[in-house]
Amino acid sequence: ERELRSLMLQRLAMEVAVEDAGMDEQELREAYARSPEPELVVRHLVVLSERWRTEEHRDSARARAAEALRRARSGERFADVVAEYSDEPGAAERGGLLTPGREGSWVPEFWAAARTLHEGELSDVVETEYGFHVIRLEERRAVPFEEVRRDVLERFVDLPSALSRAQDWVATQAGALMVDTAAVDAWRTSAPDASAADTLVRWPAGDGIGALTAKELDLYVATAGPRPESATRTANQAEAVAVATAAARSQLLADRARRRGLEPSIAQRAAVERRLSQRIAGWAEVFGFEEGMRPRAVKEAALEALGMEGQAAAIARRELAPLSGVLRALVPVSRPEEQTP
Repeated sequence: ERELRSLMLQRLAMEVAVEDAGMDEQELREAYARSPEPELVVRHLVVLSERWRTEEHRDSARARAAEALRRARSGERFADVVAEYSDEPGAAERGGLLTPGREGSWVPEFWAAARTLHEGELSDVVETEYGFHVIRLEERRAVPFEEVRRDVLERFVDLPSALSRAQDWVATQAGALMVDTAAVDAWRTSAPDASAADTLVRWPAGDGIGALTAKELDLYVATAGPRPESATRTANQAEAVAVATAAARSQLLADRARRRGLEPSIAQRAAVERRLSQRIAGWAEVFGFEEGMRPRAVKEAALEALGMEGQAAAIARRELAPLSGVLRALVPVSRPEEQTP
């Protein structure tokens, strides 16, 4: 969510910069028309062989995909080749047809190969994290400007310049924040979740009042980076107020962005979620966590992970450390003597 909010605030800065520069909407449309975003309709077949498979397994899968490609290029009907070779569930019934895709809809290697094809053309064998694919482009069409206007701004507006021009606007907006220093000080000296509902900062928000609660500040601090939550809670009052102000400013600007309809696109959400899933899968593999593990097995694996040696384990623990606050919120951990009989 923090990464998605960052994308949203970047878009907000660009919108403000466009307004400040007096950029004409028609200019944006014309620039986009010269190089529109494609939406692709493809058929494909896949011979499944994830990258963790043995070399023998992957060589066999690659050879099978190459054989399917030869048959398709020799003139056999692609849907028939798909029915015989593809390991994807339901591929035979659909003839390998996928839901139309845009950038971010598919894994990068698949998209990169598909977008270079002409209609009716077959790709070479394409390797992805799932296995080996053969892709046939059925149709290429332009995504309507209205659906990708936010992405168009990223393409045709210089982001560093936009962020610079938006600073005055941001400062004006932040000037509306009303910080309750006494409430922040109480948050600083209390235990986490002791006063989760307390309001620390307020600001005008449309017809009502926006607010930053202690719980929201806890989440902001927990996901802020390598500095642990305890370091902020034991900081001096001035530093705690500065952190609360920064959190409230981020939330206020996100509210302003949502009012303008600047939520991240489906493709951006998919890309962020895919990157996170890949990181989680990597951590799980290093520490030996598997889907469907029973609670006792999870505890044993977690204890073993604490003392696990090796570079991969050290890197994974370092990457997970900044997320400890979030993980504890999602999966509370208590010592046996703290548990209620």
